[in-house]
Amino acid sequence: MTKALEKPPFLKSNGKRTTNQDGPAWTIQSCAEVLAPLLENDNSNTLAPSQLDAIRHLCFLSSSDSGHGESSKIVKHIQSNLNTLRDRRFRSKMAKFINDTLADCSAVGYGQKEKSQSESTYQDVLKTFGGQSAYRDAVQFQTRTNERKVIHLRKNRVSGVRINLLINDYKCGGTRDLSAGRVNQVWSHKYDLHQNCPPEWNALPAEAKTILAELLSWQNLSKWEFNIVEVANLTADPLLLVGWALLCEPMAQEAMNLSIGACVTKDAKSYDFSQFITIDPRAICNFLREIERKYKFENPYHNNIHAADVTQTTHCLFQLMDEKYLKRIWDPITIFSLLLSATFHDVGHPGTNNLFQEHAMTPLAIQYNDEAILENMHSAVGHNLLLGEDKREEWDIFANWAQSDKVNARKVMKASILGTDMSHHFTQVEELNSLIGKVRGEAEDISQDNTGADQLDNQDQPILSILAQNMESPDELEEYNLLVDLITKFLLHAADISNPAKTEDLVKYWADGALSEFFAQGDKEKEMGLPISPLCDRDTVKRQDSQIGFIKFVIQPSFDLLGEIIPGVKKVVVPRIEKSLEYWEREKLSMSMKGDV
Repeated sequence: MTKALEKPPFLKSNGKRTTNQDGPAWTIQSCAEVLAPLLENDNSNTLAPSQLDAIRHLCFLSSSDSGHGESSKIVKHIQSNLNTLRDRRFRSKMAKFINDTLADCSAVGYGQKEKSQSESTYQDVLKTFGGQSAYRDAVQFQTRTNERKVIHLRKNRVSGVRINLLINDYKCGGTRDLSAGRVNQVWSHKYDLHQNCPPEWNALPAEAKTILAELLSWQNLSKWEFNIVEVANLTADPLLLVGWALLCEPMAQEAMNLSIGACVTKDAKSYDFSQFITIDPRAICNFLREIERKYKFENPYHNNIHAADVTQTTHCLFQLMDEKYLKRIWDPITIFSLLLSATFHDVGHPGTNNLFQEHAMTPLAIQYNDEAILENMHSAVGHNLLLGEDKREEWDIFANWAQSDKVNARKVMKASILGTDMSHHFTQVEELNSLIGKVRGEAEDISQDNTGADQLDNQDQPILSILAQNMESPDELEEYNLLVDLITKFLLHAADISNPAKTEDLVKYWADGALSEFFAQGDKEKEMGLPISPLCDRDTVKRQDSQIGFIKFVIQPSFDLLGEIIPGVKKVVVPRIEKSLEYWEREKLSMSMKGDV
């Protein structure tokens, strides 16, 4: 028998009121007040966190007779104003979050009377915001969930989901058997569909799950051509799913494949963090969910999709390294911490840059004394959730880590996020370049002293190879460790600015998003009488010129340097940058011939 799930915080109700962890208790009236603006805004296409919470609570405030009657009235009032909710993406997003509450509700298990009343209001809300098709999807999801619940292997006390895993293993392996020992192995692994897949995954349509299971496989996540927009088109939670797939691999991939009835296989290459550190998939998903909620979805560029993209790109840079160098130079805690920091490196970004904050003397600028204003804020938000005053048991990723490991993780995350400040870009490149030259020179001296090798041979040797060979040299250890720290920090920075190094469709997508955000800032600066920041004046900045300049002066030198460290970057990424530059130069020529430049 599987262990019952604990009620999520927003479901812990006493009938007419539910507790909001960050504010007062929810009531029918407070839900209505929070949702009222939706009926007044014809152009809404996003939901504020408070509106999502109101919908969730409204679904479950019906657990008492009086609550059910009042909430039904609210739903009927919203239904009468559906003409303001015709935006298809908006309705889809509404339906998705309501579906999530159904997944949570299914896991909790209410009394029969409460469940009947709660589901009645749930159905009304879902039909209102998501339409009949969303309601049918939810019913099908509920039916599949109930079917899985009643399948048990009583003899071995193993759930049907776990038996399905055994059967899939047997079909894929051919010679594997279903012995008691194998059953015990799966039991100890604690695989259960609803405990190991986040509700956001469980609520997805079957077709979306199948596509995402392929997109979020280790093999695809390790490709430079990975398209995060494809993921975002299938789910409103790209950061949560990408973060889960990377930080909880291979468990996440196994759970995804199991949920769609696919064969469960393990990639030969894998971080497999759980072999070295404590990995709690539920805590990780809860943290990612909370972080993703704090990104401003309305930002054209600095949003949750960008965060997911940077997380995947950071992983890909690791995978472009030779595995023997990766494992010798970077320990699992450092890799895990860097990937985790990527998820919140831009959390809470206001859509305006540090110059705007400084010139406008915003509260953030005052708080951080005009020094790496946004980067300090991003780091503080994430670390407060993980280790500070906002830490909660449900997302305490480091709960069972040793104190020294926590300190090391924080050191990596803090330095890497602060290293994404573009005002320090050229200093960072110069410092890294200088130390690479010094380490290469010392390696040549060691090589000549030991073997008499030709100096030119070492000039072509990748920096990672030099580091791996000489990491234990007592005379050079401090300097080599410093270089490893610089490279680690630079990896996140490189991933953060990597958009012009991607495929052409992504190059255009991110360029348009960035310029849209920049121009909105420039408009605000004009309105406030502030100096207009570089690239933010829509009247003077040309799309093609802005990208050509950024590639030539920032992107190419950065990735050429990274190519000295990681040969895979020189082979895979640098040619992409050259293609991007050619594309923008063609675009500029085309516009010039039309007389638009």
